[in-house]
Amino acid sequence: MPQIINRHNFNVDTISLAMLGINKILPEDLQIQRGMYDELKKSHKALEFVVEILFRVLNISGYNADKEEATTISGIHDVTHAIYATKADKLFSSDKKFVNKCAAIYYFLGVKTQVVLCPQKEIAKILLESK
Repeated sequence: MPQIINRHNFNVDTISLAMLGINKILPEDLQIQRGMYDELKKSHKALEFVVEILFRVLNISGYNADKEEATTISGIHDVTHAIYATKADKLFSSDKKFVNKCAAIYYFLGVKTQVVLCPQKEIAKILLESK
């Protein structure tokens, strides 16, 4: 893990952002562990990094992996949605693969957000009912 963090901390994007005053450097002792959400929520950049890594691990392992280029590209947005939804009570999606991966990651990390699969045509109805 230290090698991965070092690569992240010293890649061109991280250094370029640092020059703009945006600190994306991760602590060198960061470890990914079950139930670590309470620790991760103290650092958005650590939360971002860990959720992205866990999505990659699930995809590489073939767990509800995206096979087409269009869905692979939307996977970038999935990671972003999963990160920000950790602050919400519920996350609604009509994408079964995303729901399964997100629920697995939330379970592993100890995130309390409920991940809800719902048909796209019923999202508005379900959102109104869940108030």
